Amino acid sequence: MDPSAKKARGRPPGSKNKASPSSLPMPKPDESSMKVFNFTVPPNRDIMEFIFDIAHKDNVNVTILSASGKINSVILRNSTDDTTQIMMHGPFTLLSLSGSYLYNNHNTLHSGPTPPFPLSFGINISTSHGELLGGVIGGSLISGEDVSVTVSTFKNPRF
Repeated sequence: MDPSAKKARGRPPGSKNKASPSSLPMPKPDESSMKVFNFTVPPNRDIMEFIFDIAHKDNVNVTILSASGKINSVILRNSTDDTTQIMMHGPFTLLSLSGSYLYNNHNTLHSGPTPPFPLSFGINISTSHGELLGGVIGGSLISGEDVSVTVSTFKNPRF
């Protein structure tokens, strides 16, 4: 028997286990990319207005990542009755601020920019006596000293 006529056994060369392409969709570097930045709100200015201005100026969605500083006043709303609002006067220490504003949200029944309220922006503050307060922002949030806010902005969210 001729050795060159012998039938090859096993896998052909180069056919070993290769990585298969991922079945998960990979994001494309387009307008949906997030950008993170920090800004400072000067004393006696409305922090919520700054956040909405970013969204409207750049036509982007905004998510608050963190915030810190002193607060002069805040309007909180009753979570069960959207018409009841409570104005609280500080000074307060801002412990946390969270929420998102979806600009031109196609996932709501409203056309155009999403109304700023009744979107839920949560806040936790402390008094000078150490009492902790929290709730849903129902209006303005006025800075007492420079307030540092970190946000992420993004376009074209995919759900």
